[in-house]
Amino acid sequence: PRWGGSYGGFVSICMHAMTWDGSQTAASLLSSWDDLLGPVSWYSASIPCCSVFIPVYWTGDVPDIMKTAGEFYDKNSLWWETERLAMLISVDEDRYGQHARTALCELETEIYTQARATEQFARELIQNGKKDEALADLQQFTETCAENVMSKVKLLANAISADIQNAGGLYGPRKEFLEAYAKRTNLEI
Repeated sequence: PRWGGSYGGFVSICMHAMTWDGSQTAASLLSSWDDLLGPVSWYSASIPCCSVFIPVYWTGDVPDIMKTAGEFYDKNSLWWETERLAMLISVDEDRYGQHARTALCELETEIYTQARATEQFARELIQNGKKDEALADLQQFTETCAENVMSKVKLLANAISADIQNAGGLYGPRKEFLEAYAKRTNLEI
């Protein structure tokens, strides 16, 4: 009953740090085996409750926006933009959490539905001897999904950030943590 999306004291798969050196979920990956497609993974950047699972097919490459997640904030990194959104939501979970999660869940549902159709088409191509074409289609689908998630995450994060700035800046029980985290990582709040 005490649990909330930004409550770090509850150990779960979706862990939220309460201090700059606290444990937090960094990313999530679910993988399965498809007899024709091989490994099929679903990747979620940062904290899963503030992210979207994206299908990743083992085609030899991943989108550029999914390749970086270094020590410092990078506005061209899907991981960092998702992390930024998670941190902004945590300023006021009650105010921002449900709206953001609803938007992210809607996008994830769309991606999941499109993935099933894309995978079926790829299987048919492979069965017809067109494996290279199937892999190219799967690669393009992953790139499109990553770009769509990046756009949605940035849109939500920018709206929340503007609202926080209009309220006078960071506030709430995570204020000190977020200030220290933003300073250490150059995160744009």
